Amino acid sequence: MVNTSKVAAVATTVALALTPAAALASTHPGAKKKSAKATCTALDKKMGAKKFKAKYGTGTKHTGAMTHCIKLHTKAKTTTKKK
Repeated sequence: MVNTSKVAAVATTVALALTPAAALASTHPGAKKKSAKATCTALDKKMGAKKFKAKYGTGTKHTGAMTHCIKLHTKAKTTTKKK
């Protein structure tokens, strides 16, 4: 006779083997930050450094523009996914 625990183990192994790795990787929390960073880097290149700092920077010297941009785009992506 067939042992039910062996059948369950084989079924679990098959199910895990068929799960695509890309689907599991996209749920990693770091994936959103990389995407936001890539978006902001592209914006920086497209707009130019002065305009980018003027839009996203803080204070009279417009410091922290990249960090602020990443925070804004990370929040925007998380709020749109929850809807």
